[in-house]
Amino acid sequence: KLWFTWLVRLLFWTFIIGILGQYVQVLANSLQSVLVNLKLCNYEFVLIGVVMLLPLAQLRTLNDSRAIQQVNTFSITLCILISVCFMWTHMSEQTAHTSLVNYGASWLDVSSALNSFAFAFMGNFIYLEFMAEMPKPEKFYKSFYISSPYQLVMYSLASLTQYGFEGDHAANDGKIFEAIPRDNPLYGIAAFLLLIHMLCAYLVKGTIVARELHLLVSPGTVNDRTLRGSLVWFGVTTAVAFGAFLISSCIPNFGALVDLLASFQAIPLGLIIPPIYLVGARRHSGRATSLPSALALMGIFVLGCSLTALGIAESVLGLRDSFASGNRPFNC
Repeated sequence: KLWFTWLVRLLFWTFIIGILGQYVQVLANSLQSVLVNLKLCNYEFVLIGVVMLLPLAQLRTLNDSRAIQQVNTFSITLCILISVCFMWTHMSEQTAHTSLVNYGASWLDVSSALNSFAFAFMGNFIYLEFMAEMPKPEKFYKSFYISSPYQLVMYSLASLTQYGFEGDHAANDGKIFEAIPRDNPLYGIAAFLLLIHMLCAYLVKGTIVARELHLLVSPGTVNDRTLRGSLVWFGVTTAVAFGAFLISSCIPNFGALVDLLASFQAIPLGLIIPPIYLVGARRHSGRATSLPSALALMGIFVLGCSLTALGIAESVLGLRDSFASGNRPFNC
């Protein structure tokens, strides 16, 4: 159905733009941590971050940014290792309360945790964009075998270490280096490495959004490297960066933004829509769906609907509480 296709496209592209807003938000937080003596409003740091992004955003394809992606991986790995090593060496000094199962967690806490999981592991859609620019896309599986274990290990290492170090006070703010005291030189180094990572991470998804928008407004200049094509590309990347600026400034709370993106978009895109597409594609091709497969797909679909309903309720309440605590749009 045409309407369903447009609904999926709307969810997909707004999800990526929302992620860009989250990237710019973490970038602004990292800037504040690096430039500790510079007293500016949060949205002003976001604006500085956007200005820093625009020169990098002029790279037109993912293939152009291959070296930047290597810097991206190196910077986030080193940032995590510095933060984790600091927490390990100072673990004995902490008296944080931890437990294997948090029996006192409310349904809001559980829903927020599930939203974070959904958001963290919804990066698989980007694989198709990389494959589209590969001379031999059939070899992509090699990078997949590296990236998936890396992602699982680093996520587990960072989250478990931070929880062991800070316990119930561990913050969902995207800044693992906050466990390091601000007067420690490692704090500034880790903050700078995260800043570099966010600049590079924005480039990947920002390029995809900008290229799609470029195809919409001026398809004839998408691959045009002349002055005209470059000016169109600059206008498009500026518009995308401004959209990210608005999202980050309107929802300045990192956790609230993650919950919104996960419940409204990540979970539907990851758990609800794929079973529908698979069953529809099999019917269109005349292929039957076996009973075990149908039951499995139904289970995934029901799980996705349940998590979406729970997540939407939690994210709306969380956003209300965030605004009530002072994290209002363009707050200074």
